[in-house]
Amino acid sequence: MTARHQREREVGQRLLQRLGDRGFESVEVFGKRSRSRSSRIDRDVVQVVVSEEAGWAIRAGGESGSSFSCGSGELPEEPVLLDPSGPPLRLPLPHDGGAIGKVESEAVVLLSEAESLALLRNVGDILGSELDGAQLDSAWLEDGVAEVSLLSSTGVQAAQRLRAASLRLAASRHGERAEVVAAASTARDMAPVALARRLADLLAVRQGETVDSVDRGVVLLAPQVAARMLGGLLELFVGVGSRSLARGLIDRASDRLASDAVTIVDDGALGEGPLSALFDGEGTPMSEVVLVEDGLWRQSLVPWWDAEDGTPSGCVMRPSYRDLPALSPTHLYIKPDPDHSVADLLSGIVRGYYWIDSAVAPVVDWESGELELEVSGFEIRGGAPRRVIKRARLGGAISSLLLGVRAVGRDLQLIPWTRGCMGSPTLLVAGLEVRPA
Repeated sequence: MTARHQREREVGQRLLQRLGDRGFESVEVFGKRSRSRSSRIDRDVVQVVVSEEAGWAIRAGGESGSSFSCGSGELPEEPVLLDPSGPPLRLPLPHDGGAIGKVESEAVVLLSEAESLALLRNVGDILGSELDGAQLDSAWLEDGVAEVSLLSSTGVQAAQRLRAASLRLAASRHGERAEVVAAASTARDMAPVALARRLADLLAVRQGETVDSVDRGVVLLAPQVAARMLGGLLELFVGVGSRSLARGLIDRASDRLASDAVTIVDDGALGEGPLSALFDGEGTPMSEVVLVEDGLWRQSLVPWWDAEDGTPSGCVMRPSYRDLPALSPTHLYIKPDPDHSVADLLSGIVRGYYWIDSAVAPVVDWESGELELEVSGFEIRGGAPRRVIKRARLGGAISSLLLGVRAVGRDLQLIPWTRGCMGSPTLLVAGLEVRPA
């Protein structure tokens, strides 16, 4: 432990004691330091910004109410706390003794300015070589590291280091545009060749046709499309209200919410996940939570205070020291099947479609149980592309999507979502309609 971390811990312990003496039943002291480099290229304009920030937050209260205070800089010895006019405050008990993780003393090295810009320019160069006329219009890379510490009056003591990187690319060709958004635990994990080829594929399908009639048949959903579908169904898996939604969609004959090929989990400790962490925003250890297992609904993702057995599931997120902890998935994804490659799934389609992109979130109507998503991709005949489809609408019953999954690929990918990350491998699905855009 560094001298700075030791000092912060000592100040935090004194605050716990002092606020407890003032009559607060529950007290939590949170600290966060972050460092990031933002590199952006817009055609010929280059911008690089390096940011450093430190902040703290204190929650104190009890059954009668609570107070929240936060500020930038070092944790103060005497923070100003307002009267406890907020909602009642309860804090989780420690898990496995309460001490979780550590912050290594070695400094984490972000990509340098030259490395960051070289990565972005490399994507543009590869894109131009992959597809004539294609050009990278803008590229924005965020690479950062954060150190988080937490102490509470219930005995939780936690410290960890977090790494995250995100990338947004926009490209154009012959008047059509395409975007790719990616996230990884570090910027060094970004693969410029794969990113450029994905952009090239998306721009290529923008030059295709539109469908002019309703059609059915099996469809192959690329990971990005399947993950968007999953993100649109977030209410079905997260929060206490998801239980009743799930019960309304379970098939009575099989007692399944989805086909037996589908297992859905939320795993905040996922090693390759961009949001991977040891503990959540309240110091609860992260772990894999199985929501759907082989098509059978198991549980909802709920915070510890709503859990029927009181067991913490590590799903209370805190994006910033300025934010109160709130329920959120971390890496919510459909588990891949190592036995199925994308090529194998594609070659088995006699007549159907392969959808590789969706530019918008799905439209979901919970009253009717229907969903719809705008997609682009290929019409497939005999296991091979027959024509390029610029735009179509893929829709049907939510139950048809979940129960219609025939096979799951092994190519899991995660995409940033409004809350956490959504993920999926390629899915082979029957029972959905392809409609004119």
